[in-house]
Amino acid sequence: NGDGIGDLKGILSKLDYLNDGKPGGDDLGVTVLWLSPIFASPSDHGYDTTDYAKIHPDYGTKADLKALLDAAHQRGMRVMLDLVLNHCSREHPWFIAAGANKTSTYRDWFNWRPDNPGWTQPWGKGGVWHKHANGGYYYGLFWQGMPDLNLANEPTAAALEQIAKDWVVLGVDGYRLDAARYLIETGGGQGQADTAATHAFWRRLRKTLTGVKADVALVGEVWTA
Repeated sequence: NGDGIGDLKGILSKLDYLNDGKPGGDDLGVTVLWLSPIFASPSDHGYDTTDYAKIHPDYGTKADLKALLDAAHQRGMRVMLDLVLNHCSREHPWFIAAGANKTSTYRDWFNWRPDNPGWTQPWGKGGVWHKHANGGYYYGLFWQGMPDLNLANEPTAAALEQIAKDWVVLGVDGYRLDAARYLIETGGGQGQADTAATHAFWRRLRKTLTGVKADVALVGEVWTA
């Protein structure tokens, strides 16, 4: 729309350049589009969402995404989204409610403790427990602005599973799974990465999503030797 920000309608307008769906020609022959985070977020990178069911207004609407999906599929192209389930924004209504009241339904959707045990990130840098204004500490692996979701809590896991399912039902062909190693912690240090519970959640999600779309693609962000 001329505001200098790439958006869904902009991608749609360039699809013929990427792949016009016809043999030969001078298109690029692109077969898969991977979109960086497009959900509502207060940041420019989008990895701290405030609403998993809403497209960031800078990028468009759910209807715009559906139009892009349909046009891409007509050309034999697939579309993947960047999905961030390890953490959300501290501005997400879930976290605001969890921090405001210890009896909130959403309290257990995050990890809390009364003190700071001194854990550092698995790669040996900053601390991961952050002081909350209302007392206590919450766990945020990457930084205080992105509190980790507690996927060991079944209502949390079920809600995130449903979110991933809903976008596949809309027509999304797969996901790049951000921070795939770090979903469920069992302790400090290496207890924060590659746990059995983390692997079990990904198997569960794969089973759910392949029940909707047999060939759904799941690509984990896994930086490890």
